[in-house]
Amino acid sequence: MAEKENKITLSNVTRYMVIAKEANHVAQSAANTRNDLISKKSLDHEKIIEAASGVHKNSTVSVVFSVMAIEAFINEYGISQFSKNFFKRHLDNLNLISKVVLVPKLANKRQLDTDGQLYEDIVWLINLRNYLVHFYKSERNIEDIDYSDSMSQNDFILEQHSERAFKTMEALISYFNEGTVNT
Repeated sequence: MAEKENKITLSNVTRYMVIAKEANHVAQSAANTRNDLISKKSLDHEKIIEAASGVHKNSTVSVVFSVMAIEAFINEYGISQFSKNFFKRHLDNLNLISKVVLVPKLANKRQLDTDGQLYEDIVWLINLRNYLVHFYKSERNIEDIDYSDSMSQNDFILEQHSERAFKTMEALISYFNEGTVNT
């Protein structure tokens, strides 16, 4: 009797989504720790910096892997809708935003609303990822850092960025899978 094989399909999309989700969860937890220390008016700057570093590190991982999941998904989706050869020759070299807009339109006559919130979130997310992966240096006095401020104010990637990145990734994949935007 032939032995039955147990197989599962693993893809980069799934791997990257799991990493983004786990990093987002850890970022939220580190933010709670940071906020507790700040609310207690803790003067232990080392603990605050450690917690803030955990927020920044894990939020960065969540943002970068959310974009990686989107790119892996759009590539897999495009290859599934067209041939691998067609996708590689005609669509693979497009920038990610163009792929997100054009692949679904070419595949099934739907188009992502480029005036809508999901599109704005995707552009924001890709720009944030670009900000993270390209060289940038900044120095701050510890006492001047407002850990609850936005990225544009203090050069930290915060838990809000992580959460928005993860939700944007989920919304885009939902859009492709269900044909609806859940934002």
